[in-house]
Amino acid sequence: MTSVASDELVIETRFTLPAPGEGWGLHEVARRHGDFALAGAIAVLGVRGGRIERPRIALFGVGPTPLRVTAAETSLAGQSPGAEIFREVAEAGCRELPAPSDIHASAAYRRGVSATLLARALADATGRARDGAR
Repeated sequence: MTSVASDELVIETRFTLPAPGEGWGLHEVARRHGDFALAGAIAVLGVRGGRIERPRIALFGVGPTPLRVTAAETSLAGQSPGAEIFREVAEAGCRELPAPSDIHASAAYRRGVSATLLARALADATGRARDGAR
């Protein structure tokens, strides 16, 4: 959905591809295929010399707009990639999310699922960065 008014038209959207040596990961949970996500995570990062570079993380479905998780990005930069650091950073980054409770999911559920999805997205991004895949 957009905030386009009834007399406006979107004519273009631009997305940049990750730079060489960067990878991405995206995971989401929805009640049914095609529904809005109850929670989701996107990660883009580079791996050079066995260290994480330029991590960018966003979560969605946990607030009125997507949220950039800059504290998690800062704590990941320069780290060696691995499941343990991904889990720790994801849990810390999702602990204080302003996630809403509604008829679809509780705030606690959204925080917990977001941490799991973020750890998975970071692992996927790392794999793609190392493989050079887009």
